[in-house]
Amino acid sequence: MKLHEIEQLIEKFYNGETSLAEEEMLKDYLNQDTVPEQFMAVKEHFNFLKKEKVLELDDAFDEKILQLIDTEKAQSNSLKIWTYRLSGVAAAILLFVMVWFGTDLLQPKEVYGTISDPSLAFLETRKAMDEVSKKMNKGLQPAEKTVQKIDKNVKRAGELKKMNQALEKTKGLRKIDQASDLLKSVSKVYVSYGDS
Repeated sequence: MKLHEIEQLIEKFYNGETSLAEEEMLKDYLNQDTVPEQFMAVKEHFNFLKKEKVLELDDAFDEKILQLIDTEKAQSNSLKIWTYRLSGVAAAILLFVMVWFGTDLLQPKEVYGTISDPSLAFLETRKAMDEVSKKMNKGLQPAEKTVQKIDKNVKRAGELKKMNQALEKTKGLRKIDQASDLLKSVSKVYVSYGDS
């Protein structure tokens, strides 16, 4: 065979276009002891395929693969369990740190002591009471305004009561008016009898 025919045959082989007869011709050519240097890689490839063709898988191969798959699943499950556990621990630590720094619950409190000097104790007590008084007065200001408004409205209501009493007294005047109306009607009747 000529070199260019071998090259074409190799190209056809790698493109998957060779027949079984052409592949046998190629194998026979490459099995020779003297093969040109440019085809040595192809010869090694064919030798590899020949060796692999001889190897056969036994029945234990499937079992080995299945065992490997099962162990990987077990490792994967144990990894998930550890991941969940560690994430729970991390969350608990994070929560503890947030409580520690976020609130003053765990921080030491200031402890007040006693004062042995009576005059100094009196002054400190007075300062504290003044502070309490200021805060209470500040808190009572809105209530004081409301009480003032209520007092104002009560005074107005008292004035209305006085006005109502005055109006009640005027009812007596209405009775006098009614009596005068009756007297007028009587005088009209009298006058009309007198003319007849």
